[in-house]
Amino acid sequence: MMALVQPCTNDRVASGPARWIGPIADSDSAAALRDWLVLGQWENIPVPRQLDRHQRWTRDSHRRN
Repeated sequence: MMALVQPCTNDRVASGPARWIGPIADSDSAAALRDWLVLGQWENIPVPRQLDRHQRWTRDSHRRN
């Protein structure tokens, strides 16, 4: 499973780009995502390592194309 998250203002107006997170393969990954989101500092704190595999996949596929 993947998550798509986007930072927004208190009025729910988008304030940054959407970001794919995942894969979310188990309850530990889901808890890591929850904890990261609760911090609310997406721009300052990187996504937990187990949830950034999607970013590595897209970088690698871009190099092959």
